[in-house]
Formats: sequence, C-alpha cells, structure tokens
Amino acid sequence: MITAILAMDDRCGIGKYGMLPWQNKADMKFFKETTRGAGNNTIVMGRKTKESLLNWFPLPDRNNLVMTRTPMEEYHITSFGEAIERSSLDGDIFVIGGREIYIKAFKEGFVDEVLVSRIKGDYCCDTFLEHEELHKYFRLYSTHKQAQGLMVEIWKKKD
Repeated sequence: MITAILAMDDRCGIGKYGMLPWQNKADMKFFKETTRGAGNNTIVMGRKTKESLLNWFPLPDRNNLVMTRTPMEEYHITSFGEAIERSSLDGDIFVIGGREIYIKAFKEGFVDEVLVSRIKGDYCCDTFLEHEELHKYFRLYSTHKQAQGLMVEIWKKKD
C-alpha cells in the first residue's frame, strides 16, 4: 500500500516558511505510529521536507528516502519507482511531503490513499494543498476521530 500522509489547517494550508506552523501532539503521534508501523515502512519526502526535519532526520524505525534532482548520500532517489525498489517487501510506503512531491505522486498515480489530519484554525500558511488537487485523483472515503479530537480523513484513489 502506498499512502500520502499530511496535515492541513482550515484553509488547506500545509506549511509556513518550510515548516509545520502548528504543534499538535495528537497529529504527531498519529503520524509517528502510522508511518512507523512495525518498523519496516518506507517514507518518501522531498529535499525541502528533509531540510525542515533539522536534527530529526532520518526519522527512526523507517526507511527514509529523499526525492531530489541533486544527489545526496544514501537516501537519494530520483523516482517513485526507485522508492518501490528500495522499500521493504513487507512494509508500506508513505509519501510525507512537501507539496511538490505530493502533486507529483498524485499525477503519476503512485498513491493509493491519502490520510489527511485536520488541524483546526488558520495558521497563515504560505503552502497549500487545495481540495481540488485531492478531488482530481481521489474520493473522500471516510472520516475518523482519533485521540484528543484529531479528525483524520481517508481519501481513496478513484477507479
């Protein structure tokens, strides 16, 4: 299964100045537990997302891959095909951002489902992932309430 996972505010904002503009413990816990799984999952991110992780990169207990045109260390990939080749056969793949990587994954049909954590409020974001971009490739399948009132939408690829 290949899943995109992201959080967005009430205005579909996903970032500000290259960082998450909110501190939401419930969302961070959901992200960590979901992407970690049994420790055999792969996460795919863009260079800017990797840089935003600062000292937390690589994220532990996950195979970290960075999609970039500029070669870098062992984490570098240039295509989603490479991500599949370098992922564990018994693990899942998660696309974790940023916007350009999400859009590329959607357009190339790489993603089967999208998990969207809804963060209440307007955080004056400068980076957005509009609903139209989701609706183009996916349909809203369900909404679930997680711990501490976090709402998570599950979007499935259109047939």
